[in-house]
Amino acid sequence: MKDKDIRKILIKHLEDDSKIIGIREEMPVGGTRIDVTAFYKDKILGYEIKSDHDSLRLLKGQVKWYDTICDYSYLVTTKKHAYKSLDIVPSRWGLLTCDSGSELRILHEPLQNFGVELKVVVGQNWKSELIHVLRTKGIKDYSKLDKREIVQLSINSIAIDELKRITIQNIKEKRF
Repeated sequence: MKDKDIRKILIKHLEDDSKIIGIREEMPVGGTRIDVTAFYKDKILGYEIKSDHDSLRLLKGQVKWYDTICDYSYLVTTKKHAYKSLDIVPSRWGLLTCDSGSELRILHEPLQNFGVELKVVVGQNWKSELIHVLRTKGIKDYSKLDKREIVQLSINSIAIDELKRITIQNIKEKRF
């Protein structure tokens, strides 16, 4: 199966989940792009697709970036890569397979990733979005700060759960 075929089946599957508030394709994070990202109001799920035509040689590096932002991650692949990938992805990652039909099969449910880096998550906001949030919270002294410093000020000044919900709301609507 090709990436586009697996992606279509995966997205259809995600669209059937009424708790998902947004789906993004090819979301950039650090040195990679998350193939499909699903947003719940307070969680980010990442899906890495490996088709029959893909190699697994970049997967280890992709895992590193997914783990900085995704609360839960899945590898979505075919039988060709399913068992070889178990040596590469952490055991907390979920594993879905997709072969010839239009069904996804769960081989392994994911566990929560407690290593999410809040700076990376909040850094997905544009500087102007963070300034708007700070302004609405009555927080000042950001005018001479660069984005990295504004991210840190936001983390220090706004409740983490609220900041994550705001960030999810902002990034689910972005065009990358």
